[in-house]
Amino acid sequence: MAESAADIAYGVILKKETAPGSGVFVDFGLEITSVDAPTVSRATQDATHMQSPARATEVIFGLLTAKPFNVEFTWIPANTQRIQDEVTGVAANWQMDFGEGTTCTIKCGFTDFSAGGMTPEGKRSGSATLTPKSGIPVWAHA
Repeated sequence: MAESAADIAYGVILKKETAPGSGVFVDFGLEITSVDAPTVSRATQDATHMQSPARATEVIFGLLTAKPFNVEFTWIPANTQRIQDEVTGVAANWQMDFGEGTTCTIKCGFTDFSAGGMTPEGKRSGSATLTPKSGIPVWAHA
């Protein structure tokens, strides 16, 4: 078996499009510590009938649904208003840059922000949920 091409997630960046439709994305400036990649699922409808082949159920594939994804980061209090503005703002095109030329772009908006726990000697942590508005993630590899 060939050597694995897998790599660590070091260097993942969350980017926001500078203007709608521009295709130009800039780093949103979060110190990401953990991120879920955007995912998609597909609905099904039962199409089983009295003469279904092999006496098995049948399904019709339905619409695709992009799922919300979470980003955890080092919370920097000076960034709080900027993040909160995203929660109260409109959807935009966002892009996860996974490094090595792989990106995932989707129109979504922040639907949750939490400045997490703090301890006297611990780092501050925060999290946000981004929820897709429409469409599905577009993956690209340059």
